[in-house]
Amino acid sequence: TLMHTGDARPLYIDIFPLTQRFGNGSSNAIDSPGQGVPAKLGDTTWYHSVYNTTKWKDNTVGGNYVNPTVATTEVTWFDTYVWSTSQLLADVLVWTGEPDHNNGWILIAKNKDKGSVKMFFSSRAQIPDVYKPTLVVYYYGEP
Repeated sequence: TLMHTGDARPLYIDIFPLTQRFGNGSSNAIDSPGQGVPAKLGDTTWYHSVYNTTKWKDNTVGGNYVNPTVATTEVTWFDTYVWSTSQLLADVLVWTGEPDHNNGWILIAKNKDKGSVKMFFSSRAQIPDVYKPTLVVYYYGEP
């Protein structure tokens, strides 16, 4: 669910599978949208997969992920957005069978024009559950 936007210009957001585990510290920027807050122990940052103990592999800034993208969608204004591809489903199936391979996904904007920033609610944000991101998997049994 989109929480904050610079303006209504479209932004194309790609999803990539991460190749390294990342932290989930206690910092929370919900009261300062778009401004951020200082990193706390265990957070993920541009330089650390787990602040301040583990850097991203090869000192890559912004995370290590697999190319090419597994899904793309256009994001404009406040709304709920969906990414849906067979590759996303394949990732989930691997992760359910082999949980150690589940490093999550990273969302990266293709076009990064100034003012077109988009900020999404995270699953641990201090907001009502109805606004939190949700993974929905539809599957059908054999006829």
